[in-house]
Amino acid sequence: MNEGQQAHDARPSGPSIRQQVFGAPTGKPTAPGGGDPFLRPFFETAIEHVWGGVWNRPGLELKYRSLVVVSVRAATGHHEELKTHLRGALNLGWTVDELREAVLQTAPYDVTWDGERGRVDDLLRKYVDEWRLTGEDTLAYLCGHPEMIEHIKSILRRKGFPNEAIREEIYWIAPTRPAVGESRSPTQPARDFSMAHDALDVRRDAVARRNE
Repeated sequence: MNEGQQAHDARPSGPSIRQQVFGAPTGKPTAPGGGDPFLRPFFETAIEHVWGGVWNRPGLELKYRSLVVVSVRAATGHHEELKTHLRGALNLGWTVDELREAVLQTAPYDVTWDGERGRVDDLLRKYVDEWRLTGEDTLAYLCGHPEMIEHIKSILRRKGFPNEAIREEIYWIAPTRPAVGESRSPTQPARDFSMAHDALDVRRDAVARRNE
């Protein structure tokens, strides 16, 4: 046996590298392939190739290989696998703050993400809780309709965000009345209603302030 073969045999096995990253299994371990004797060799070969081969190469510490995988899983939208590798990265010494920054860094380059659909207040609550965001380490930037901004600010304040951690930019074009002699567009009645509604809100606020 030559020295190269001896060095190769001395390296940790694929399953042992995998356990270093994810930790020892809890409960009864599941056999590769779910216990299916036909599939088991395929899974064993894949684990040995990926974990015993690629993860086991010299030149990059295990901790940094884990961060690379976290970034790739985040950028390609593999969220279930991302959760697993985030736990592994924590096991290897990365902090929650560092991992958050790594995932945020991938966002501008995520060609698979076309936006998450849903109510903005529901999404806000989801990610503030899921990412454990606080006003001490997060700056909230709100841009949009003034009513939406006020609603989101109230949610953030209830989550403990101080005013100093909230930035806002109103992005809303107020409706205008046509000039004298100008023709009305088909959507003008809707804009007129919007203006009347806004004026009513202003009067209601003024009455409320006088009664305080």
